[in-house]
Amino acid sequence: MTEVKIREKIENVIDPIPMGAQHNRQYRYPQLYFAESSGAVPDGIYTLKQGTREEMCSVTAGKVRGAEWVEQDQPIFLCC
Repeated sequence: MTEVKIREKIENVIDPIPMGAQHNRQYRYPQLYFAESSGAVPDGIYTLKQGTREEMCSVTAGKVRGAEWVEQDQPIFLCC
């Protein structure tokens, strides 16, 4: 098992608006990353384990879905 953590990732998104102008906004999403290297977990389907609880989650385009139940102050592991 590999220890992972969840962080909030922020990206700037540029939306075009009429008259050739632009509107900048921030897009926030949860990202799963490896605790040891701080590298992002690649896209795929994983099983997260925290304590005795195991749940499936997915990572798509860097955004993790299905990890809302995780307590971020407790260790989180990727199961095989």
